[in-house]
Amino acid sequence: MDRLRTLLWVGAMVMIIVLLALPAFNDGGPPERPTTDNTSELGVVAFQRWLATASIPTHAQRLRFTQESLADLSATTGNLAVLHVPAILPFEADEIAALMRWVSEGNTLLVASGHLESAPWVYDGFDLTRTLWRLTGLRLRRLMVSDDADEPAPPGDETNKTEDVTADDALADLRDSLGDALNIPGWLLVHGASDAMTLVGSPDGPFATDLDDVRVPWDGAHWVPATYGADDSTPEQASPADPLGLFDDDDDSQDGIEADIAACGRSPAEIVAMITLPRRLRGRNGCTTIPTPAASSWQTVLTHADSSQAAMLQAPLGDGEVLVLLHPSVLANDVIHRFDNRRFAMRLVDTWLGDDGTVIFDDAHQGVNDIVESADLVYDWRLYASIGFVLLFWVGYLLANNGDWARALYRSPPVGMGQLDLVRASAGFLDLRLRRDAVYEAILDPLRTQLARKWRLSQQDALTQGLIAERDKHPELVATVVDRLSALAAGRRVVYATLQHDVHALSEAIR
Repeated sequence: MDRLRTLLWVGAMVMIIVLLALPAFNDGGPPERPTTDNTSELGVVAFQRWLATASIPTHAQRLRFTQESLADLSATTGNLAVLHVPAILPFEADEIAALMRWVSEGNTLLVASGHLESAPWVYDGFDLTRTLWRLTGLRLRRLMVSDDADEPAPPGDETNKTEDVTADDALADLRDSLGDALNIPGWLLVHGASDAMTLVGSPDGPFATDLDDVRVPWDGAHWVPATYGADDSTPEQASPADPLGLFDDDDDSQDGIEADIAACGRSPAEIVAMITLPRRLRGRNGCTTIPTPAASSWQTVLTHADSSQAAMLQAPLGDGEVLVLLHPSVLANDVIHRFDNRRFAMRLVDTWLGDDGTVIFDDAHQGVNDIVESADLVYDWRLYASIGFVLLFWVGYLLANNGDWARALYRSPPVGMGQLDLVRASAGFLDLRLRRDAVYEAILDPLRTQLARKWRLSQQDALTQGLIAERDKHPELVATVVDRLSALAAGRRVVYATLQHDVHALSEAIR
């Protein structure tokens, strides 16, 4: 019973370790992200290499944005930093403050946000709207666009009766749906969209005349800055009592934004007045003031060609600029070379990159970094492998120390102990403690003494000369002992019991 219980405990321990480490061996793996080392459709390595070909300096940021990491880039102004959100490494308040101060010194920050696209990496990160607000102070609100085709038919409408829908109609609808899906280009599907949208520049913006045919994927979502609403430029008017839209019950991100604001002691009245108050976020060293563009300074510089949906927004911050691009795919490997999209990148660099500026790509918050975070440690399978090894070693030690391990692997010995057990134990002990040549000499010494006494020989020659003298009387016994001695002389091992038996037989015969 003890043996079975011990084996069950060991099996349970191994099963627990396997279950703990199982999430780390997910076959799917994390989705591809927009980083400078990603050569798939979603990476930005093509944009970086194109800049390098044009002799434009680039830098892959693999650390958090701090004064130390930005020190080399702060020697000059006119730099352009490209960030993608959502990120898998959160933007901390201290680094946001350092980054925005760096922008206000005369640099440009481009935040490529996935609000209008549905690539897999967009869904594998922190809250998108909250992250954008923490970085730039820009609050986006999603508009629910009604679709008349989805409204139920009136009660008297015959087309609303289920019995009129035949199997042929259903099959035809399915065939049409499959046909539409097969006709969608692959580059659209990669970015989670079924439609492409053409972008146009605002009449007085930097892209007014340069963009002829810039196309991007679009998942059909509609987003509008919550700071708008003072005019008729958007389909939705913001409430005067809630200019930032922080109290929208349908928006889950409001809870996080309110928590960020309340963490630094803001009251509800101050939350509504955030349009004029400086933003403060709680960091590791307490609440930090974040340089933020004025809420009324945001301007739309790119829109969809057939709607008022904003695709890119711009706001000044000190001597620098903050840009928010809602179509990050325009910089991705699979889209930047299509249509007239490269001209967008050219105008982006020409407008906001200084003569001595560097284009900075934020790889750190997309997972390609030299930072060790607690989340990285928790999801690293090597942690669980190490814990499993220690636990198994500990369990093995406990079982061996208590004797349970031996009982689990071997059957229990009989209760009674006899003389033979004592002889075997003594023999085993002597076998481990004595040298082999000493054992052979101890077995042969009585025969040597007996032959020396009988034939009046010296101890040195007694064994050799005595066996020759006894050969005629006991030929078989002498031949057997001689064979054993020949084996020992050749360096071969002879079983102790066999040598003892043969020597004893010859000794009894020559008495």
